[in-house]
Amino acid sequence: VCNLFRSFIFIMNRICYSLILFWLWLVVEIKAQDEETCANPNEVGADKFLEEMTFNVGHGNKTALVYVSPDVSTFYQQKAGSRKIHPLRFHGHCAKFINISPQPVKVYWDPGQNQPKSYISDIAPFEAAATAAYPTNVFVMTPKKDPDTVLQRFQVTTDEMLYVYDPIQDPSTLSNEELKQYTLQKENLEFAASYKKRTGRDWLALHPKRGRPHVMWDADYFGQQHVVTTTETHFVSL
Repeated sequence: VCNLFRSFIFIMNRICYSLILFWLWLVVEIKAQDEETCANPNEVGADKFLEEMTFNVGHGNKTALVYVSPDVSTFYQQKAGSRKIHPLRFHGHCAKFINISPQPVKVYWDPGQNQPKSYISDIAPFEAAATAAYPTNVFVMTPKKDPDTVLQRFQVTTDEMLYVYDPIQDPSTLSNEELKQYTLQKENLEFAASYKKRTGRDWLALHPKRGRPHVMWDADYFGQQHVVTTTETHFVSL
């Protein structure tokens, strides 16, 4: 009887101890949900290298913040102009092909010299596809079901990443949905021209681009550090 009673007391002590630990954990969790668990993203300032760009895609003048590359010396915390950018030895870059037509197409790399074409991608109506390319590379766009008919030929250049197939002469012949997609792509190209003039880079996204969903910490110079505080103390290492 004494042993049974001791076992009962031991089990009850364990149950009480577990309930106390659960209660403490629950209090901590509720408190953590009511507080910031990490550094407040709103405290992260806007990128100092973002500049306002004015553009017009047919709806009046609008503005957007765009990244303008700073003097390379700033990344070393040195005086502007004290360093020079060395030209790249590798000249490959992205080539984006845009199909501004209501018909699906295919893109092939054409090596020339009567060699067979290499398939790159299918592109749906009013959509785009991209691939890695080198200057002087030649690509052809064909109907999806007729690879022998070349709709347009593109030769990649050093300073151009956007290559457009736009056979539409009269947009009024398009359906309402097609006209909507056509207008979206044409306005995107207008924005891309303003963007390249302002930044010197090609615009590879689709305007209007949604805002960044995550915090992006500044990367102003080599060796820069950010300190982040958190209440998630169960993490002991990263």
